[in-house]
Amino acid sequence: LAVDDLQRRFYLTQDNEESEVGLRSVFTQVLSPKITWTAGVELSRARFDNRLVQTGLDTIYTYDVRDFRPDPMQRFVVRAPEFVNADFAANKNQFATFSEWSASLNKRLTVNAGLRYEYNEFNGNHYFSPRLSSTYRLNKKTRLNFASGVYYQTPEFDVVTATPLNEQLDNERAYHLIAGLTRYLRDDLKFTAETYYKEFGDLIVHPDRTRPLRTNAGDGWASGVDLSVVKRFVDKVYGQINYSYAL
Repeated sequence: LAVDDLQRRFYLTQDNEESEVGLRSVFTQVLSPKITWTAGVELSRARFDNRLVQTGLDTIYTYDVRDFRPDPMQRFVVRAPEFVNADFAANKNQFATFSEWSASLNKRLTVNAGLRYEYNEFNGNHYFSPRLSSTYRLNKKTRLNFASGVYYQTPEFDVVTATPLNEQLDNERAYHLIAGLTRYLRDDLKFTAETYYKEFGDLIVHPDRTRPLRTNAGDGWASGVDLSVVKRFVDKVYGQINYSYAL
């Protein structure tokens, strides 16, 4: 790498336009005093025009040990225009449908079971997300809550449009497991305590900052506890206190 190359002027210009039109419809049917069924559909069509042009070499002083450096002692990475420039224009559709059953099994226990289906035209993949939750009433003032499910997140549009190879990225995945307690200390004062565990997969990572290519090589987990006290708006007074501890 010549010194003259590093001293060349660096310009980065971007012309980005996004538009999206969507439709969402939800249908709810009360089958009996104890059973409710809900179904819905979501459809969106997005238009993307993204043009990114870099002139000269970009010198980056924040880097990872895996980023390409011709000399391991070099304390910077250089990003060339051919690994940055992008010209992307496309129309893409996304579709989802979902259904949920809610049943009061007795005076204390309510169970909700649902399934969500998603289709992403960017990567052509199909995703199924089962979900389950329940509430158990210990008494008139105290409830125990439980929820679990699978959730998917589509890649950010600026990542997808950075290079044609990123169109094949999978949706990021998360498994949620949540348990909690809700207690009404007074009619206008509610205390909630929740603990959770989340496991993540297919997370989108940037393996080399000199190139726009992303991969689904990331994974991880998170757990913690959330506490809150909420005072309803009564007698012109409202208040809320929250505390979170995360690992």
